[in-house]
Amino acid sequence: MNTPNGTFKIGVFENEPDIFNCFRNLPRKKCQRPGVEMEIIEIVMRLLGWNWEVIDIVQTFNADPSFGDKYDNGTYNGLIGLLEEGKIDMGAPSMKITIERLDRVIFTSPLRFFQQVYFVSTPTENDFTNFIFGAFTTQVWMFILATVFIVILLEYIILCLEKQENTWLKNLSDAVIEPLTIILRQTVRKHRSRAHWVFQGTLLITFVVLYVYFQSIASSKLTAQKKMDIPFESQKGFLDLLQKRDHYFPVYWRNETPECSNKANCQRMDHVFKMNPVRVGKSLAQITDLIHEGGIFYADYDVDLVPKNGNNWSIRDNITIIKDINGLTSYGAFAFRKQNIRLRNAFNNMLARTIGGMNQISSGVGYNDKIIDMGNTIVTERVSLSLFKHLEQLVLIYFFGIGISIAICCIEIIISHAITLKKILFD
Repeated sequence: MNTPNGTFKIGVFENEPDIFNCFRNLPRKKCQRPGVEMEIIEIVMRLLGWNWEVIDIVQTFNADPSFGDKYDNGTYNGLIGLLEEGKIDMGAPSMKITIERLDRVIFTSPLRFFQQVYFVSTPTENDFTNFIFGAFTTQVWMFILATVFIVILLEYIILCLEKQENTWLKNLSDAVIEPLTIILRQTVRKHRSRAHWVFQGTLLITFVVLYVYFQSIASSKLTAQKKMDIPFESQKGFLDLLQKRDHYFPVYWRNETPECSNKANCQRMDHVFKMNPVRVGKSLAQITDLIHEGGIFYADYDVDLVPKNGNNWSIRDNITIIKDINGLTSYGAFAFRKQNIRLRNAFNNMLARTIGGMNQISSGVGYNDKIIDMGNTIVTERVSLSLFKHLEQLVLIYFFGIGISIAICCIEIIISHAITLKKILFD
């Protein structure tokens, strides 16, 4: 077997969940969970029996934690730059295999299938405060009010014909009170006209059904979980949001734009980012904060680990990952120096023996267990209704009604005293 001369240097940068935790201690000390790809590398190295070491390129070389971007002078930074300079023999985590990179480095057999993904702040699931008026649309509420007005008008006409001995004010009062009594499912007095019975019976049935619908929808808005709507599904939707300036695009370390997925997006991208420039984050914490402030972070991710278009990337951090349904797909592999073809081939032979267990490692507890299909997050919950989160609207309406009642009561008292005073003065 071909063995490296001296120590085989593996240059890496931290990239959860592939390389993180105690990876810097390898191979001198045991590390229980160094990352998905770090475990694969460790297994292959043990099978090969090589003398190897892990080099954190950020700490050792003060290099950018990136796969490699091309400078104007033709050189590269990141892992590719260090491989070309001979400072490391192999680079990890796995990177996309592209034509430009193949001119600079060689790759192992593909071990991953990448697709374009976007990270956004998880949308708010429910607005509990608007459970009363939010049960129906504005159009439905207007239709209900118009129906009640028409019913009161018809009731008034019927009462005027049926009870001509009453004053118009008495008939109008009864015309308003009786439909409301029926709507509230209270008993009403009998009428002589059978047509009047049919009219009120139809009104009662209609509002009983409407009442059941309202009760069901209002209850669900108070307690039930609902599926979250993802803001977009493709790069076109991503660019649309940036163009409206409702969101912005944060990047990690370097000022760069995402790879366009089709010709139309390529033509739009320069214009969009001139209108809405990117924002650079220097750490994962900064990127997370930028996402929560309206940022949309872009990356290439293992398609096998993203089950649906919208997924809960991190419930703790409240971040959702969106798989671009029309995005670019590519193979991912470890990079080697071009001079290390024999070592790369030996690595490939052992990698082929272990690749079957990669899915088990990837889906292990502590690695990619954070990604959850949003369609499976609807669960039954016991919800205790709170005053300000749930019932605020109801309490406000209640106090508003009490205020109106007090105002009417005061007006009635004033009118009564005015009538009494008038009688005393003029009688």
